[in-house]
Amino acid sequence: MGVRDNEHLKVLKCKKCKFTFLNNNDHITENHYQESKMHENDLSMEKWISITKKDDLRRFNFLKNILRDKSVLDYGCGNGNFLELSKNLAYDISGIEVEERILQHLGKRFSVYNNINKLKKNFDVITSFHVLEHLKDPISKLKEIKKYLSPDGLLVIEVPNIDDVLIKTYKSNSFLDFTFWSNHLSYFNASSLEQTLNLAGFTKKRIYQIQRYPLPNHLYWLFMKKPGGHQKWQFLSNNLFNKPYEYLLKSIKQCDTLLGIFSPNK
Repeated sequence: MGVRDNEHLKVLKCKKCKFTFLNNNDHITENHYQESKMHENDLSMEKWISITKKDDLRRFNFLKNILRDKSVLDYGCGNGNFLELSKNLAYDISGIEVEERILQHLGKRFSVYNNINKLKKNFDVITSFHVLEHLKDPISKLKEIKKYLSPDGLLVIEVPNIDDVLIKTYKSNSFLDFTFWSNHLSYFNASSLEQTLNLAGFTKKRIYQIQRYPLPNHLYWLFMKKPGGHQKWQFLSNNLFNKPYEYLLKSIKQCDTLLGIFSPNK
């Protein structure tokens, strides 16, 4: 199996643990993310924030009891909208982001660094949303992150789920072709995510199944074999359909996203 944007890359899977990964990551150079090369188009900050707003709010509402009155670090903070939502709830917030234009944009409002080794303190909560799949050596990076987490702290990791129902049950080849992308170096299911965190020195508290895209998105993939159904078939965007469907996907553990909460081993 190849990836959608680089014919030289192949997708491999461990027969034992089912961990899925690209056969090579040399295309991710040192300045790849610094120079915004993950974005396929010229994306303005305003447009980027509008795209992530729904997910940022979902994450904030889901985690606010964990964030309240805590020191929080968002590792790979992107456009900073999650920090913006959290600033009046957490007593101290910081971010790590390597993309240069983000550092310039956020530096006036938050403590944002381009390298975690520049930090001088530990945090009660460290979050990292859709970052782990981009890292060349996720275990080593997680071990580094652990150094900046308080002994009783929590690490929150969100990643795409390779056990997505479109892949595992519906076997949509068009969606599978779309999913594999040169910027995603690793692909996790609940088991391989837990194993990865275990190897880095963390213990699972819980892994949640999160469904980001609703029923019309899936129907559009199955019938039209293209993304964007949640926008193009909005007449199906009704909680009367979507909520039961989301519940069913959670029950079979085939949602499109995983959100794991982990504690550091002492």
